[in-house]
Amino acid sequence: MIILSENFDQVKDTADLDELYGYEGIIGDGGTYPPMVIAPSDEFFNAETSTPLELGDQHKQSLYGYKQTNNQFSTPLLPDSRRFVFGISVGGLQMRDGVADVIAGGDMPFMKWTKMDIKFGNGIISMWGDGNVLFMISVYYRKNGTIDIHYDNMDATLTAIAPDEGIPINKFRKNFLEFYSDSTGAESSNGTVKVALNGVTIVTKENVVNSKYTEWAGNPSDPGSYYNNVAVKFRFHTLDYYQAYYSDVNWLIDHFYICNEDGGYHDDFLGPVHISTLYPDPEQTGDVSNWVGYKNQVKAGPLVDPNASLVNSPALDFTEAAQDYIEADAELLQELYYMKNDIAPGPIGLNNPIAVNFTTFIKHIFSYDSEDFDKGLVALTKPSGNIISRETSGKISVDQHTYKPLDLYYGVVPNLAVAWTWEMLDGTQFGFESTQLVHQLFLDESIGLSEIVTEA
Repeated sequence: MIILSENFDQVKDTADLDELYGYEGIIGDGGTYPPMVIAPSDEFFNAETSTPLELGDQHKQSLYGYKQTNNQFSTPLLPDSRRFVFGISVGGLQMRDGVADVIAGGDMPFMKWTKMDIKFGNGIISMWGDGNVLFMISVYYRKNGTIDIHYDNMDATLTAIAPDEGIPINKFRKNFLEFYSDSTGAESSNGTVKVALNGVTIVTKENVVNSKYTEWAGNPSDPGSYYNNVAVKFRFHTLDYYQAYYSDVNWLIDHFYICNEDGGYHDDFLGPVHISTLYPDPEQTGDVSNWVGYKNQVKAGPLVDPNASLVNSPALDFTEAAQDYIEADAELLQELYYMKNDIAPGPIGLNNPIAVNFTTFIKHIFSYDSEDFDKGLVALTKPSGNIISRETSGKISVDQHTYKPLDLYYGVVPNLAVAWTWEMLDGTQFGFESTQLVHQLFLDESIGLSEIVTEA
């Protein structure tokens, strides 16, 4: 099932990612490189070099990405899993410079001299070493328009996995790469590794050692034997040019997803997907709206400024006080929203959504002098024609004065357990309810959004 997806729509700078992910060092090397906007036309290079759209301008269908320098991006700690499926859309940052690089470099690829390491680990993976890494797949982008793929089980005494080299790739575009590693039986050379490029499986390796089992003494019941983190490190190789490490190339992560083996579905390659963000639709009123809205920090009139219009902001900014938000000062107050589906060119002609990730960001804003937090938030769903369902297993405590995500993945339509369709998505309301963990009233502010994953 899908356990993490990210398209960086909800953040404005690195600090926001650090805040949401829960620990420092997300990108390593002391970097402060913010997400940036990429227009839909950047799927292939073009000569347009005008200023990109402002971050968060979802109404103009801008897409987002994360700028990477010669460093590492790590996910938060994830559920212990034997299998991870990791998909990533990545390209050279020079795509924003149009054909300039092609002309100057003489048919030079945008990912020139790039070595991209995908690290599967147990525990937080440091920028400064490969401690906690159990298995690594490295992709070498070659000047001739191919990639080489190497595999490392992180222990020279273990049976090595033969590399795959000379695989053709379109070097002038973003590419969607997917990596599958199932470490079940790795201690007995029974692991499985696969790699896909733009929806086509290009590598399948069975009966391999794809985990450093000497780290966990070959005991699959050892907690250290599971994958629970993925890191992506970008650097340069010198296979084609000895001065590659002097290059000023940067990279752009457009979006990524991670699946594991839980649930029995969405546990293999999803194919080239795109993650789009939908926001609450203020023109289609949800069934319940019991929180109090504030516009420019002044109590709003719901007929003029419905709550959905106050929480459909495109991106959080942890450095500024919210101007538009909603509050709840008691338990059992519910909010439901329809999501505005404005994916260009619309769902017509596109395949149905694969899954829905519903996220609401919330923070505790009063009782600053108290450390006693007994407040919670639970997600609500209401498919068309059905009753409201409370997702109690995903309840979070509201216990901090900075934003915290209530984050749930719906691989199938809640209540109905059927695959998503555009009609089901448009007819389903998403929301939340203020709850009481033990006792005590509370007051919070919140922003809601819903991400969907669709096939390209």
